[in-house]
Amino acid sequence: MPGDPDSKSLSSNEKRSTPLRPTAPKAGAFRNADQAKKPARRGLWKRIRTAGGEFFLVSVIVHAVLLLLAAFWVVQTVQAKRRLNFTSAPPSGAGRGSQIEHRVQTALRSQNMSAPPASNRITSTSSNAKVSLPDVPSFNATSSALPNQIAGIAGTSVSFSSMAGKAAMIPPSIGMGITAFGFRGAMDIGLQGTLYDLKQSASKEPLSNPSQAVDDLKTFAKNWDPAILGKYYRAKNTLSAQRIYFPELSAVEAPRAFGVESEVKPSLWIVHYRGKVTPPRNGTFRFRGFADDWLTVRFDGKTVFDGGLFVLDPDTHETKSTWIPMQAGKTYEIEILIGTYPGSMVYANLFVEEKNRVYEKDESGEPIWQLFQIGKTEPPKFPPESRRLPKYSKEELVFRLAR
Repeated sequence: MPGDPDSKSLSSNEKRSTPLRPTAPKAGAFRNADQAKKPARRGLWKRIRTAGGEFFLVSVIVHAVLLLLAAFWVVQTVQAKRRLNFTSAPPSGAGRGSQIEHRVQTALRSQNMSAPPASNRITSTSSNAKVSLPDVPSFNATSSALPNQIAGIAGTSVSFSSMAGKAAMIPPSIGMGITAFGFRGAMDIGLQGTLYDLKQSASKEPLSNPSQAVDDLKTFAKNWDPAILGKYYRAKNTLSAQRIYFPELSAVEAPRAFGVESEVKPSLWIVHYRGKVTPPRNGTFRFRGFADDWLTVRFDGKTVFDGGLFVLDPDTHETKSTWIPMQAGKTYEIEILIGTYPGSMVYANLFVEEKNRVYEKDESGEPIWQLFQIGKTEPPKFPPESRRLPKYSKEELVFRLAR
């Protein structure tokens, strides 16, 4: 009842005893709570930066650029090695002798040779032995012999458009460069060498009597009369040699060096060098050397040395010449003849020994002589495995080419 204190108390107790109804969650409340528990998604760049990866990424980019540059350099280097580089001769007037340096690298492919069996050779261990030339049956000068199998020594040629003077007048058929037999280009830097083919006449008629040719050579080694060689075929190109020093090579290399490999078979040919020289100082000297098949030297008007396998001059056929007094500043005529008879292979080495000089010795105890050379250009570089190529002294004994 209104105004009754008990009724007020009851109402209050009823209110307190009435259970509270839970309030229903709003839609999406649980989803928002779960999302609140999960960290916010971050981009790749932010995650890398958070992990300190900014420097890592920069390092990756730098390394990638370096790899690309390295690959480009390797490709350019490989291509450059495949290119053929040719060195032209210096123009006329640019200097001679020591101002000219030409090097050559040869590739001897001896393991692939299919040469016919070589003729039996007579050898001796005695330094005073005399070797006589055996009889050789006649043969057809036009028959095929050893094929051209060693390349690279005399096959270089270059363009002549940028050359001047004497070098520019060289026929393109012979080209320019160093060969084992001299410098191509008829330049005045050494002894002038001429190749003769003793298997054919001057008019290119085949000759079938090699014994006659050998007899002519023996006569030539006595008096060095050019008329004796005049009846044989002569290559029109000449080489300029500063030394006689090359290992065992295919006999085809000489005709190839002179540009006549299609006309001259690799046997019974000779190269005749001639010129004038001045010794570097006063002294007493002698020639030394050996060759397959011929190596004969005429100095100051007389034959002084015959060091080939086959004899041309019995009076001087030794491994060394007699002692020869020389004067600095004096001009001496010199002629050198090298060549091959049966063919197949050829080599020649000519040295000079100075009297009373102490020489270094090689592994076998043999003295290491000085090369006979004109000018200070280095010899061609032959493969280390080359045969018949003795060491030479690095102490130069350089003769000067006289005019």
